[in-house]
Amino acid sequence: QRQAELSRRLESAEGEYQRSSNATRRIENDLSLERLFVRNLLNNLRAAVFVTDHLGRVDFTNRRAIEIGQSTPPELDNSLWTVLAKTLGGSRSIIDRIALDRRPYHTSSLRVSVSDTEFVFELTVSPHISPTGDILQFIWLLEES
Repeated sequence: QRQAELSRRLESAEGEYQRSSNATRRIENDLSLERLFVRNLLNNLRAAVFVTDHLGRVDFTNRRAIEIGQSTPPELDNSLWTVLAKTLGGSRSIIDRIALDRRPYHTSSLRVSVSDTEFVFELTVSPHISPTGDILQFIWLLEES
């Protein structure tokens, strides 16, 4: 009797574990598809996009930013990110301002020379804020004027 009860409990627990594992796999798959969608969306924009941490370290660069800089930031000195940071006097001043104001920063007619080509951008830097109010990252969007 006791053995049969333990066996039923074990089977029930195994079934619950299997349902939980299947749900976790579905969630992980959905999240992976969502990330792929966002990456594809960003890579197909005509604007240059960078995502940085609070220190200005690049976490993501879209295809257009790489095309403009003719390299992958931040490894090479002619990358768009490196030139942009120099033009702005460093990325930290803007990051610090956004962290204080908790609002996007915007400037127009920003002139940047990359590999002997001059670009004029409208720059918007927005904080990526978590549901708890923490700033997770900064999104840098450069649209050619």
